[in-house]
Amino acid sequence: MRPMKVTSCMRDFHCPNCGQRLTFENSACLACGSALGFSLDEMALLVITTGDDADRAGFVSASEYELCANRHLAECNWLVPIRTPTWLCSSCVLTIERPNDADPAGLAEFARAEAAKRRLVAELRELKLPIVGAPGPVFLRVISKAPVEPAATGTTTVGAVMMRSA
Repeated sequence: MRPMKVTSCMRDFHCPNCGQRLTFENSACLACGSALGFSLDEMALLVITTGDDADRAGFVSASEYELCANRHLAECNWLVPIRTPTWLCSSCVLTIERPNDADPAGLAEFARAEAAKRRLVAELRELKLPIVGAPGPVFLRVISKAPVEPAATGTTTVGAVMMRSA
């Protein structure tokens, strides 16, 4: 019996402005420089525009959408409506605990875990499977490998990535 080859089900993405091939993680087009954000609802990278072209297919207005608040910390390129109370996208909001800011190694692991989680969330949506957030059955806790002072977090938990589902 031959081993089964596993392939990724992530699709190709293209810049709505110029057609350049993009990766799931792009937040800017490498060809035309357009600012991009991923829309889970449309399963596409959309151009974030400040001009009158927000009505065009594949474009959203910067006055209505912005990138997730984790764009720098976790390199998140997902779109969030401007008036979202948490400023977090539908993937990042599933994380209920992350490493302390004083732990650079933990934060690097956090960024990698968040990237993997975004792919998981997108693939679950593509497969039409439910994604339910905390306090529901699915959440992600990314904690540091290094002990953190109890005064900073109220705990000395040491660990890695944990996902729980009901």
